[in-house]
Amino acid sequence: MTKRNVWLTVFAVVLLGCGPAGERAGGVMQDPTLGVSLQAPSGWRVQSASPDMASKGDSTGLILEERMLGRSFEEVVDALTSEFGAELLSRAPRTINGHDAVEAIIHYPQGGSKALKMYIHKEPSVIEVSFVTPVEAFDSEEAALRQALGTIAIR
Repeated sequence: MTKRNVWLTVFAVVLLGCGPAGERAGGVMQDPTLGVSLQAPSGWRVQSASPDMASKGDSTGLILEERMLGRSFEEVVDALTSEFGAELLSRAPRTINGHDAVEAIIHYPQGGSKALKMYIHKEPSVIEVSFVTPVEAFDSEEAALRQALGTIAIR
């Protein structure tokens, strides 16, 4: 799913709402096309119509794809961690199923939100697993978000 399509999807969910009929508690977030799956964080609901999305109140989880288009993995991660007026709070290298990855905590001051993200190098793309919460909810959600990121599987 491209960034533009994700933002359109997020806006549609916000504008139209997505009640219990469109969600299921817990479960697996997945994007079979990208070959990625993970357990949704505790207390979050996976969208039935779009299993690459999960939510809890005003918090959102997404699986995204960013095409590399001749850029290196580091260049793509640098661009993604600085867009939308982001303040990068931490960045750490990881490995997921043999793929290079980067874990980042990002603050979005203009949106009043904070995110825990995992960027995974899987040619020809970077897969982004993103959990964004209101700033005031981040600390209480962080352990559940980290636990969910620990379940990422790439095939």
